[in-house]
Amino acid sequence: MAKYSEEKVSEIIRLYVEEEKTQKEIADIFGTYNTTIRRILLRNNIPIRNNSQIQRLVELEDIKKHEGTEPFDYFIGILITDGCITNGAIVLDFSEDNKEILDYWNEFLGNKCNINVSHHKVYNTPQYRISFRNPEIVKYLESFGIVPRKTLNAKLKYINWNVLRGIIDGDGSIITDKRNDTKRVTITSGFEPFLIQIQDFLNGEGIVSYIHKRGNYYVLSVNRQEFVYKMWENMYSNATYFLKRKYENYGSLVKKFSRCNSVNSGKENSNSNPEPSLRDEEGAETRHGESKSDLSDMIKV
Repeated sequence: MAKYSEEKVSEIIRLYVEEEKTQKEIADIFGTYNTTIRRILLRNNIPIRNNSQIQRLVELEDIKKHEGTEPFDYFIGILITDGCITNGAIVLDFSEDNKEILDYWNEFLGNKCNINVSHHKVYNTPQYRISFRNPEIVKYLESFGIVPRKTLNAKLKYINWNVLRGIIDGDGSIITDKRNDTKRVTITSGFEPFLIQIQDFLNGEGIVSYIHKRGNYYVLSVNRQEFVYKMWENMYSNATYFLKRKYENYGSLVKKFSRCNSVNSGKENSNSNPEPSLRDEEGAETRHGESKSDLSDMIKV
């Protein structure tokens, strides 16, 4: 067997694991034999897929039949943030904290895919992935704004509350100020017009948000507590797919507003002036909507 450089071995492994090319496809690229590729994979402790594990079974109808549903819109939000289209493959991968999204995605696709696991090259942590190829699906998703190099030109066909829930599960955070248990919702992107599109949607729903630059990225944030609560009410109403840990992080805010609404309801008959809305307890905001509190007291989820 010809000796391959470390760079070529790494590329062979990448093609097999990340792009899920077959041994024959890789052998054709390198002008060698299937058995040579197989030996390289085995020497590097790469599990060999059997024929039933090669993911070529997802059809356009498996996705298209869900169009207009809550799960479909949720995955549009997931794919625009954490999805990737490369060489005709639709790829979605997550760390262990977010692996449940891949279980949802596989269920959405009719349980036709395998969830493959590898280790992050830098952090050496498990990385879970679903990847499949279908040029018809690639073209179909492009009509909704899921395109290659979306970091530089992300723009969705539409945004609604289900899409937004997917975006937040992908690139959003629910930040808690542990000193007074207030919440803030943030969404990070390298493409400011994408955040402006989200901001326009929120404006139409009566929710004020702010966009500011942080290093090489842009951050949209919603700070006032009544707005954060309104987002929760709308995003999780009748939701079937969502990241549980982010949903649960709203818990104390939901309890607080439920308590406040209960008190207000009891006072409606005795006081013509309703209780004021619960405001952001962090205090005054800066011009860009950033709290003046010390970020060391924030917990990001």
